[in-house]
Amino acid sequence: MYTYAQLDEAHVVVAVSRLSGEVTAAHMVLLAEGDDVQPRDIRNPDGTWTRPEPPVVPPIPSTAERLEQLEQENLSLMEAMAELYELLLANEGGGAA
Repeated sequence: MYTYAQLDEAHVVVAVSRLSGEVTAAHMVLLAEGDDVQPRDIRNPDGTWTRPEPPVVPPIPSTAERLEQLEQENLSLMEAMAELYELLLANEGGGAA
């Protein structure tokens, strides 16, 4: 079995594959037994690997919080529509004189 790290253009691992035969490709790096390489790891110019910090996942708002947010957005939209309607009425009234 041959284990390879598949790299993207930025030298970031996009996949680790276990293959039955050797591969010759610029974006495939043969890993030694015991190498702990995972997707998202970065291959450094000296051949070492760096594991980035995991991405920060923002918390998912609760249903009540999301409902409150949507209600606020709806209120803002209704206020904007009312302002536009008043402008339209003012324009119609001003042009009839």
